[in-house]
Amino acid sequence: MSVAYIAVLGASEGTVLFLSTLLCAERGRRDTRKSTRALGTRKQAVLVLRWFLEDTRMPALARDNVIAVSTAYAYRDEGVAAGRPSLRGALLAAKTAG
Repeated sequence: MSVAYIAVLGASEGTVLFLSTLLCAERGRRDTRKSTRALGTRKQAVLVLRWFLEDTRMPALARDNVIAVSTAYAYRDEGVAAGRPSLRGALLAAKTAG
């Protein structure tokens, strides 16, 4: 028997929205077709943030979102890639910083 519960993520709504926007852009760069994903960008952002902030294990994230564990890993990896600056952006920032 399972017990359902509601939890609060230790991140602001703005953080979730920011990552969701990055994920939307990442999906655009990857030319992901509409309606081909099990989760929208907001739910994916929450999944990624739960992994980062709470160290939630992939099987739990997959179960909570009703997706396969392999899909949870793929979503996590895509979220990490979306938040990573491009090499060009990183070099420009380093040049600006001196």
